[in-house]
Amino acid sequence: MIQSTIFEGYWNREEQIARLQLPPENRDTEVFFVWHTSQERYGFNHREIGIKLTDAGERDYVHVKACYFVPRIILDVSFTPPVKTKLGEEIGQVTDSRVVECDRHFFANLQAWYYPTEKTLMLWEVDLFSQYRGNNPTKDFLLSLLWCSFEERLLKRFSDCEKIVTLGHEPKYDVEKWRKFLTTQGYAPNFDNTFIKYRTDRAEIV
Repeated sequence: MIQSTIFEGYWNREEQIARLQLPPENRDTEVFFVWHTSQERYGFNHREIGIKLTDAGERDYVHVKACYFVPRIILDVSFTPPVKTKLGEEIGQVTDSRVVECDRHFFANLQAWYYPTEKTLMLWEVDLFSQYRGNNPTKDFLLSLLWCSFEERLLKRFSDCEKIVTLGHEPKYDVEKWRKFLTTQGYAPNFDNTFIKYRTDRAEIV
């Protein structure tokens, strides 16, 4: 498969995640993450929901989009005298076809911050675009797959992380269903209407 390797300056890495049947057509598709990472400074008065910060410092910002590629196909056609067929009147035929490149289509947005001093990951967003999103997050395989894939790769990147914090609500879902989804991912209620998961696999990942 030919795929785009052009990044617009913001995206700096591309990674294959899985091959799956992507809704709504359930077409068998290779799914990728494209990554942006940068560092940000925050001041003495900065407050983060669900995390107790003790001082000014620096955090890592991670922005990822999930995408798939659709080949751009060029057809060569030669025109012929009209011919009657079962489909109607044909006036030509395809003589050649080729894939020149692929167009990238985004279908989900994912964001996180890592606070190294607190060894805490704030997982802010795993948001499927509307046409790919199910109504019930606890039964949405694609949401669960993206969440787990994002979380796993973040923990590999920030190998000293000890806990993950995330919001206890998501406007696009019923609150109770969202909280049930978080519990199925191993999270428990935390302060500031957030949920938390303590890492137990550091030895395996490091």
